[in-house]
Amino acid sequence: MGKSEWLPGRLCCDHFYNIFVSDYSRSRIIVLDPQGEFMFEHATRMDGLDRPRCMTTDGNGFFLVSGKGGYPNMYTCEYI
Repeated sequence: MGKSEWLPGRLCCDHFYNIFVSDYSRSRIIVLDPQGEFMFEHATRMDGLDRPRCMTTDGNGFFLVSGKGGYPNMYTCEYI
């Protein structure tokens, strides 16, 4: 991913040490593995996420994201 492709914002980690990075400019969450390699894109504008501002994970495979308007969204993390 090039520097111009995304605007990283907040980040958090899950219990597998995967890194969740919010991309405010494109309304999405990028998931990186523990070494920082791209895994997948999760929770996009098509999923109802608009400009992610704050997020956290729990230990049960869920992550919560607050976007524009301050309303929380809960997503399930499914790993392949």
